[in-house]
Order: sequence, then structure tokens, then C-alpha cells
Amino acid sequence: MNRNGRNHQRGLLGSALLLPVLYSSLPQSAWAADNIEIPNLAETAIHERRWVPAAYPMEWVLNENGVTNNATPISIADAEAELTAAFQAWENVPEAVISASYGGTTSTSDLGCDLENIVTWDDSAFGFSATTIAVGWTFVYQGPPLIISDVNRDIGCGDLDPGIYPNGSQLPTGAIFDADMIWNDTNFNYSTTPNSTPNVHDIRAVATHEFGHLFGVSHTSMVFSGNSPATMYPAVSSTSVTWQNNVRSLEADDEMAAARSNPGMGFYPTGTAPWTTGSISGRVRQINGTAAQGVRVWAYNTADLSAPVYEAFTATQFDAEAGVSSGEYEFRGVPAGSYYVCIVPWGVNVPNADLDNTGRYNLSTLNGSGNTGFATECYDDAPAGMASPDFSEIDRLREVDVATGETTPNINFVTGAQNTDVVLVMDRSGSMNLSSAPDPSVSKMDALKYAANVFMDFLDLDAGHRAGLVQFHEVVVPFSPAFNLQPVNAASLSAAQTAINSMTAGGMTNIIDGVNEGIAQLTTAVDPSDRQIMLLLTDGLHNRPVGTSVTDITAPLLASEVTLYSVGFGTSTNEAELTPLALSTGGVHLENKDVSDLQLRKHFLSIAASAADSTTLIDPHYDLAPGESAVLDVPVLKSERDLTFAVMWSEPDPDRFDISLRSPRGCTIATRLNKPGVQIRKGDTHRLVNVKLPYKCMFRDDHAGEWKVIVSSPKESNHKETSGVDIAVYGDSTTHIFAQARMTEDYPAVEAKIVANGEIVKEARMTAEIILAAWPTGDSEAEDYYCSEGKQGNKRCRNKPVEPPLEERIKTIELNDYGSDVDRKKGDGIYSAILPTELPGSYQVRVIADYSDDSGKGKREVLTSYYFDGKQIVVAK
Repeated sequence: MNRNGRNHQRGLLGSALLLPVLYSSLPQSAWAADNIEIPNLAETAIHERRWVPAAYPMEWVLNENGVTNNATPISIADAEAELTAAFQAWENVPEAVISASYGGTTSTSDLGCDLENIVTWDDSAFGFSATTIAVGWTFVYQGPPLIISDVNRDIGCGDLDPGIYPNGSQLPTGAIFDADMIWNDTNFNYSTTPNSTPNVHDIRAVATHEFGHLFGVSHTSMVFSGNSPATMYPAVSSTSVTWQNNVRSLEADDEMAAARSNPGMGFYPTGTAPWTTGSISGRVRQINGTAAQGVRVWAYNTADLSAPVYEAFTATQFDAEAGVSSGEYEFRGVPAGSYYVCIVPWGVNVPNADLDNTGRYNLSTLNGSGNTGFATECYDDAPAGMASPDFSEIDRLREVDVATGETTPNINFVTGAQNTDVVLVMDRSGSMNLSSAPDPSVSKMDALKYAANVFMDFLDLDAGHRAGLVQFHEVVVPFSPAFNLQPVNAASLSAAQTAINSMTAGGMTNIIDGVNEGIAQLTTAVDPSDRQIMLLLTDGLHNRPVGTSVTDITAPLLASEVTLYSVGFGTSTNEAELTPLALSTGGVHLENKDVSDLQLRKHFLSIAASAADSTTLIDPHYDLAPGESAVLDVPVLKSERDLTFAVMWSEPDPDRFDISLRSPRGCTIATRLNKPGVQIRKGDTHRLVNVKLPYKCMFRDDHAGEWKVIVSSPKESNHKETSGVDIAVYGDSTTHIFAQARMTEDYPAVEAKIVANGEIVKEARMTAEIILAAWPTGDSEAEDYYCSEGKQGNKRCRNKPVEPPLEERIKTIELNDYGSDVDRKKGDGIYSAILPTELPGSYQVRVIADYSDDSGKGKREVLTSYYFDGKQIVVAK
């Protein structure tokens, strides 16, 4: 074969569960349905492999020795009949133009590029593995489109048939010109009927599968309840008669795939009229707006939710088809009716652990990015879980209607995060006995306990996550009982709270051991989640073992691919090292030099929301005297799929405030007891309320509009006259805000954007509140020593407040999208501003956005940070 041809095989393997073997070693991609692709010679684009229409009927021949080495002899006539029936299954696809003709027997016994399409049990050279039943092998043209002439007709396998390729016709990239099928007669026996004998395979079932490959059809992951797979599912059972009968007959997904490569009358939109089908199209994007490539997409008929009927995959950047962009998909040739459309990630044991492998199916998945690490989701609902779609709340889904001769467009998805593994790594060194602000009676350890408890409550409300706890001073101190990484649920939540509340402060600070223990819990977990997060809280500088540096955590963190969120809760921390390190892992470092217990909880909740793929809508602060109330208006759009309302205060009293919600339709939601659609978590200094959307208000759906949070301080109260209260609202949403600091040629800058349903929002107003850096005011190591248990009375254990105070260190700046100063392009939806740099240190940035899109007006907030070293900002290692 010359440089323009390349062979490709697909195999079906034997045993109880059978897998395909060899694959092309070149970059591969596809964008929908189940068709085999081939890269061009330059490996810059992917083309579908298919026969040119003139090649039909495809002539095939049978090796003259028939079914060799079989325990029970099978005649040539019987083998011909079974193979012909297998071909006929594909010829009978109503909207596909496929035909085959039997050319009799041949003396050719071995696979080869000879323009003869053979079926053989007598290949003496092919090396079968012990589990491979049969292999379908195609020879495909990979060069640029070639105009055929007598000079170039021989492409290395003999002269192309002038009846198929006359002079002046085109040989397209991806054209199949030879196809062979080779059977394993060493390890298996064969029969002409489905049977239950181990390692005896039904010829027609296996041939129907393999002939699909010869017509350009690849594998599907769709296997249904019991023994009901699609024909192109990459497994067959030699002991299930039902299974083999199902493989003999094509499913709807097999027929769609065949017609995609060979469209005929009725197949919309690439066949010819009159139409008998329609199509569904859409795109899948990640939350930051980038295309999710090679994502598995399923369509279910609403009349039968037991199994999907069609499978597609989203496009990658390699696709050669004109007009197709990364992340797009299309179900073509769909009969008129109503469907549910769902996205299902790889790596979730669907259809099962052995076959949940991107290499088994359409080749797009091998090149895709963003096709794992999100939750299964059906249009248009919140992510449903980790495996197959969940139809238990069918009223939350939207039916997709298909009409003959029409495309139903814009069935779009934004991938949500999968369930997350999180480990809290908490500093309990002596300096944690220092007081926090604004209430001196609340120690930093108390503040940490409040923050850790609200963090765990938030994860519990979101459901499905796992968490572990680590505490350290100069060494890691095991919890008793241990609380290593485990599912967060009602039972474990109580145990976590007990562990958190048992912490006492004392000793020095060894961040390295704490982080390494956290990494160990995450990386040794059984079936680890794709998303693994560490939340590190430290209130001082790493100082033990003497001579070690906190930078020693850099290599293990980066190697483990754990995302680090860190919080500095003191006046002197390792902010210079932790800020760029956290950013380089995809996390963020936040400084709380003013040791505010309420601010610490907001930091923890913002990280919990990020772990749960939620976003901050709004988070104001109020000071309420007895008898006063605060009413927070929260604009909510259709993109919100549930809401979590957090109310937090400093004085330990679970009933300190009266708290209620009001929906847009006017329904009042009390927040003391759980009820349908409303889950509540109460702590001594917080209350979380999760509302699933749409909420049922007076028997009607309540969703978009203005929600209200009403917080009242009882007039008759034993508490001090004025109490601070923070309210924060988080949305599980397809609309997210992103912000990052960067260094331009001349200035440090912040950039922010809002992405709604995968599209950058162009109409917004953004401001940023910057908390400026401050000089350290304490000696971290001395505080550890003098504030350890039993020494708190020492006059050298005291808080040294930050100067200037917080209110004097907040600077507000306006971001713009004018294309001037540090803004890179006018009107692109990316808003920018020059960042202040005064003292060396870590700067916290809170970007606040009001925006408008097609669904209305909304709000979003996000926290990020940057470190100024005195000359420039450092944003990542």
C-alpha cells in the first residue's frame, strides 16, 4: 500500500463480556452517532470512513474452506445463508442506502489490501488474541481528495474499479475501498443458531455486528435491561440465546448510525425528500464557556424510559465536516415524537466498569476534553447524579419534540461538576486561642469550628460528596474516632461535627504534614472522584520541623492534581507562597488578616459552593438592633436550578434570628423544619436553607423572579443591642462568573466574565472590592508558643489588630469592556481594570456583577486574589 492508504480494524471479543481490540493509533474524532473516522495524512482533521455510493452493492466473497476447524461441521451453504442474512439486516434499514451482493467463494484466505472483500475462517497469518472472536478490517484512503485517472488509479492495492471510479471521479478522504472479515477458528466454535454453549458463537449475530463496521459503523455504549444490547454494543454472550437474538436484529441506534454514513430517502437532513424523520441538535459547553468535546449524549423516547434509543457524541476540534464546531452534536434521522435528551459522562461505570472506556466507542472520545468530570444531566434539569439518568422527578425535565423534516435546535447543556472529594486540613496550633473579630469572646478556634460546621452542612445539602478531616499542630493529630474521607450524609455529618467541635488549640505549626495527610486521604480513596479539593486553614507561618519550608508542599500538590483552596486566618501567614500555589492548582488563597469570624464562614462557604458547582448570587452584611429586620431582594433567573440561602451570626444561639423566605408568587417559607422541596440545616451560628426549583407555591411552579430573605432580630432579646448578620445566596446554575488577576506589560489587571448557558454575557456592570494588603502585626511562632493550652493568661498572648482597619483598606474599582487601558478587546464580554499595588502582600478581590441576558437581569459575585511582591503581581507558580 502506498502512503495514501491505511488499514483499520474493529474486533468483537469472546468470553462472558467481550471487548474490542485494535484501534487506529492516530488522533481520532467524531461528532455524532456511531461512525468510524479516519485522520487525514497530516493528522489535522478527521473524516468519516464510508463507501462511495457507486461502490454499492458491495460485493463480498467467502473463502472456499468455509467454517474451518469447527467441532460441528457447518456447510458452505449454511455459512453463506447466515452471512447473507447478516448483510440483509443492514440492507433493510429503511432510510439508508446500503446494499451487498454475494460473489461466491474465493481461494483467497488471508486478510489483505487486494480490492477483494473476503470473509474467512482460514487466515493463517492473522494473530488473534484468545478472546477475539472476529475482526472487521477496512482499508481507507487518507490522502487529500484525488481526481482519478489512469495514471493514479493504482493506490497501492491494485487498480480501482473503473465502474466505481471512472476517470474524472473523486476519491474522497475517508473512502473505504477494501473490507475483510476474519474469524478466530482456534479459540472458538460456531453455530447457525443462537445457543447457550460456552465459546460457541452464533455466526449471524457476530457477523451482523462485524458487517456494521465494514459499512462504517462504530460501537455504541447502549445496552438495555437484561440481555438487550444494541447490535453495535462491543460485547456478546455465548451463553445467552436472548442476547444473541438481540444482536441479530438492529436497534434504532444501529439504524441511525448506518443511515448517517449512507443517507437515503427520508433521512433528515442529509438524505433526500420526502422526509420521514427529523433531527435534534445542540451543544455542550463547560461552565467557563469552552466546548465539551466527545461528550456522550443519549435520547430517550418519552413513552419508554427503560433505555435510551439513540446515542451521539459532541464534536471535537478535529472534525472535518463543514459547519460543525467543537462541542456540537446532532441526532439525525429521528422519527417524529417526544424525547428526553441527556448527557452522560465517561468514567461512571455506564454501561459497566469494563466497557466504560472512551476508546471502545466513537473515536471522538479519544480526543475530547470535558467529557468526564461532570454529573449526568437531562434537559433542562439540574445534574442528576453519577450514572444513568434519573427520571424520578419527571416534571423537572423538558420534552424535546421532533417533527418530520425539521430540526429541533438549541438543546444545549452546560456541564455541572461531579460529586467532589474534599478534605479540610485545619490548623489547631496555639495561636488559634487568640480572639477573632468583632467579638473578643470568640476565639479563632471557635471561628474555625463555626466555619467548618457550616461547610459540612453545605456539602450535605448538595448531596453526594465525600469529605475528610485533618487537624495539625507540630504534627498531625488523629481525630478519635478518625474521620477520613467518607460520604457526607446524616450519620457522617453528626460524626464530623463531633470531631470538629472536639478540636483544641496548642502547639506549633506544621503545614507540610497536614497537607500531606490530606493528599493521602484523597489519593488513596477507593473510586476517587474526578474532582478532588483540599481546603487548608492556617493562622500562622509554618515553623515545624525547624529548617523546613512550606514550599515543600508544592511538588506533592501538583503531582496529585488536587485543587488547593487556602485561607490565611491571622496577621502573619505564608501568603507569599500559598497565593500563587493555590492559583496554580486551580484554587485560590484568601487572607483574613482581620480575623473576622463571619468573613471566615463566607470564605468557607464560597469554597464549598465552588466544590458543589454553585455560584454566589449576593452576600451583604447587616447590623440589626433588637426589633429590626433586614429584607434582601434576590433576583433569580431560570438558569438557577436550586438556591441555598445562608444566614450567619456571631453569638452562639441557633434561634438568634427569625428567618423566612418569600417566593416570587408570594409564598412564605418558614425555615425551622424540612418540607417538600426545602431542606434546612441549623447550627449555633448559622442556618442554611436549600430550595429546589421550581418550588411549588399554591400548586403552581415558582422559579424566576424576585425572592426575598427576611431576617428579624426579636425585640425581646437577651443579646446585645446590635448584632451583625451576614446573608449569602448561592445558586446551582448554568450561569457562572469567573475572575482572574494577570500581569500586563505595564500594569497588573483583573479580568472577569459571566458565562450563561455556555455563552459569554456581553451586557454587564462590574465592580471589584479590593482588600488591600497590610503589614504583619504579630510573631506567628511566638503566638503559637505563648497561646498554647495552659498559657493563655500569658500577657504575651494577645491580639495585635491590623492597621489600618479593614474599612480603610477596601478600595472599589470599576471594570470596563471598552478595549482601552488593560482591556484587551472592546465588547467581548471580558471586563478589566487596573489593580492597586501598594504594600507587598496578598490582595483579596471580590468582583460584583449586575448583568442582563435573554432571560432577564441577575447578579453574581466571585472571590479571587493576587500577591504583590513589591515589583509585580505573582498569580501562579
